[in-house]
Amino acid sequence: MKSSKIIIIALTILMLTSFFSDYCIADSDTITYDGKVLEKRSAGNGFIVYGEPEELKGLKMPTGFVDQSYDSASGEYRYLGISESELPFANDKYPADASSGLTPGQKYWIRINLREGDEMSPFHSKSKV
Repeated sequence: MKSSKIIIIALTILMLTSFFSDYCIADSDTITYDGKVLEKRSAGNGFIVYGEPEELKGLKMPTGFVDQSYDSASGEYRYLGISESELPFANDKYPADASSGLTPGQKYWIRINLREGDEMSPFHSKSKV
């Protein structure tokens, strides 16, 4: 009976260690993402990122490839690195994307009709237009 409790405790510790090593990167000096080893560094203002901006070009993320742009006029990259949440960390010094100059009321909106059982993305508004 006593040895079975020890085995259960040991397995629990092993599972928790595996979980934290797979999903919690905050205490790690490096992460491996899409086959690249990215080192922890400061992005300024107290933010921590992984990797240099140059390393992000073409990096495959769960949502697609990182569109790492460089603006030669400002000398800034779109993203500074990968955040502790494993997402591209935006550079607030990168120039804003071009605007059409239209207000939301002047734009042509496409209505999406959902069938029963379809789910909306959390990025879509659930209000009716």
